[in-house]
Amino acid sequence: MSDAAMSDPAEGTHMPTNEANQLLRRLLQKIEELTDREKETSARMSMLEASSQSPSHTADATKTPTSTPTPTPIAEASDAPIHSASKPRASLPYPPTFSGSKSQ
Repeated sequence: MSDAAMSDPAEGTHMPTNEANQLLRRLLQKIEELTDREKETSARMSMLEASSQSPSHTADATKTPTSTPTPTPIAEASDAPIHSASKPRASLPYPPTFSGSKSQ
Protein backbone atom coordinates (compact mmCIF):
# COMPACT_ATOMS: atom_id res chain seq x y z
CA MET A 1 0.00 0.00 0.00
CA SER A 2 1.14 3.53 -0.60
CA ASP A 3 1.54 6.26 2.03
CA ALA A 4 -1.43 8.19 0.56
CA ALA A 5 -3.72 5.22 1.16
CA MET A 6 -2.55 4.85 4.78
CA SER A 7 -3.25 8.47 5.80
CA ASP A 8 -6.12 9.30 8.16
CA PRO A 9 -9.38 9.63 6.15
CA ALA A 10 -10.75 12.23 8.62
CA GLU A 11 -7.68 14.42 8.27
CA GLY A 12 -9.24 16.48 5.47
CA THR A 13 -12.28 17.35 7.63
CA HIS A 14 -10.36 19.01 10.47
CA MET A 15 -11.06 22.67 11.14
CA PRO A 16 -8.15 25.09 10.73
CA THR A 17 -6.55 26.09 14.03
CA ASN A 18 -7.53 29.76 13.70
CA GLU A 19 -11.23 28.94 13.23
CA ALA A 20 -11.17 26.48 16.12
CA ASN A 21 -9.64 29.12 18.42
CA GLN A 22 -12.27 31.67 17.43
CA LEU A 23 -15.04 29.17 18.05
CA LEU A 24 -13.56 28.26 21.41
CA ARG A 25 -13.36 31.95 22.41
CA ARG A 26 -17.01 32.50 21.45
CA LEU A 27 -18.07 29.46 23.45
CA LEU A 28 -16.12 30.65 26.50
CA GLN A 29 -17.75 34.09 26.23
CA LYS A 30 -21.21 32.49 26.11
CA ILE A 31 -20.38 30.38 29.16
CA GLU A 32 -19.25 33.50 31.05
CA GLU A 33 -22.44 35.35 30.06
CA LEU A 34 -24.59 32.46 31.23
CA THR A 35 -22.66 32.22 34.50
CA ASP A 36 -23.10 35.95 35.14
CA ARG A 37 -26.81 35.71 34.33
CA GLU A 38 -27.17 32.76 36.72
CA LYS A 39 -25.44 34.71 39.51
CA GLU A 40 -27.77 37.69 38.96
CA THR A 41 -30.80 35.43 39.03
CA SER A 42 -29.65 33.75 42.22
CA ALA A 43 -29.06 37.13 43.86
CA ARG A 44 -32.54 38.31 42.84
CA MET A 45 -34.13 35.14 44.17
CA SER A 46 -32.38 35.42 47.53
CA MET A 47 -33.41 39.09 47.80
CA LEU A 48 -37.04 38.20 47.05
CA GLU A 49 -37.00 35.34 49.54
CA ALA A 50 -35.51 37.58 52.22
CA SER A 51 -38.02 40.36 51.57
CA SER A 52 -40.98 37.99 51.65
CA GLN A 53 -39.88 36.55 55.00
CA SER A 54 -39.02 39.82 56.76
CA PRO A 55 -41.72 41.60 58.82
CA SER A 56 -40.73 44.96 57.31
CA HIS A 57 -41.98 43.80 53.92
CA THR A 58 -45.13 45.93 54.27
CA ALA A 59 -43.11 48.99 55.28
CA ASP A 60 -40.93 48.59 52.19
CA ALA A 61 -44.05 48.62 50.01
CA THR A 62 -44.79 52.24 51.00
CA LYS A 63 -41.41 53.47 49.77
CA THR A 64 -41.13 54.78 46.24
CA PRO A 65 -39.80 51.93 44.12
CA THR A 66 -36.83 52.56 41.85
CA SER A 67 -38.33 50.40 39.14
CA THR A 68 -41.88 49.42 38.32
CA PRO A 69 -42.58 46.10 40.02
CA THR A 70 -44.50 43.54 38.08
CA PRO A 71 -47.35 41.85 39.93
CA THR A 72 -46.77 38.23 40.72
CA PRO A 73 -49.51 35.65 40.23
CA ILE A 74 -48.85 34.35 43.76
CA ALA A 75 -49.61 37.75 45.34
CA GLU A 76 -52.82 38.12 43.33
CA ALA A 77 -53.96 34.64 44.25
CA SER A 78 -53.33 35.18 47.98
CA ASP A 79 -55.47 38.35 48.01
CA ALA A 80 -58.60 36.50 46.91
CA PRO A 81 -60.56 34.52 49.53
CA ILE A 82 -60.46 30.79 49.10
CA HIS A 83 -63.88 29.14 48.74
CA SER A 84 -64.38 25.46 48.37
CA ALA A 85 -66.82 24.43 45.71
CA SER A 86 -70.10 23.52 47.37
CA LYS A 87 -71.38 20.08 46.54
CA PRO A 88 -75.08 19.49 45.98
CA ARG A 89 -76.63 17.91 49.05
CA ALA A 90 -77.94 14.41 48.80
CA SER A 91 -81.72 14.33 48.93
CA LEU A 92 -84.35 11.63 49.23
CA PRO A 93 -86.79 11.08 46.39
CA TYR A 94 -90.16 12.82 46.70
CA PRO A 95 -92.83 10.61 48.33
CA PRO A 96 -95.94 9.81 46.33
CA THR A 97 -98.70 12.36 46.74
CA PHE A 98 -101.41 11.66 49.34
CA SER A 99 -104.67 10.54 47.71
CA GLY A 100 -106.78 10.88 50.85
CA SER A 101 -106.86 7.22 51.79
CA LYS A 102 -105.84 6.44 55.41
CA SER A 103 -104.46 3.06 54.41
CA GLN A 104 -101.70 4.72 52.38
